[in-house]
Amino acid sequence: MYVSGHLGIDPKSGKVPSSPEEEALQVMRSVERTLQDAGMTLDDLVSVEVYCTDLKLYSAFNRTYAPLFHRAYPARDFIGVKELLFGAHFEVMGVAVRHAGENKKSTDGAVPSR
Repeated sequence: MYVSGHLGIDPKSGKVPSSPEEEALQVMRSVERTLQDAGMTLDDLVSVEVYCTDLKLYSAFNRTYAPLFHRAYPARDFIGVKELLFGAHFEVMGVAVRHAGENKKSTDGAVPSR
């Protein structure tokens, strides 16, 4: 499944959160909802592209991103761009494969049991 064009806009207010960490969490929750609608999870992501308007926000994004995964992380690009729609700092796109999370090796190198 191709997941594209997710921004960290709060669905209630229609605005980008003021904190980069909150925006990062919002954008990843948006991706997660899309995957859940297709019967998948974040762990089914095999590739992620993050577009960011300020590369100094890399650490802030990672503090939010890393704990959302239970197995090995998907391959990821973190790409600097001049601007994004609605003043967002992050836009996320990705590719998910159903049951990929079950087949990924854990971060300690052990193969998860089925």
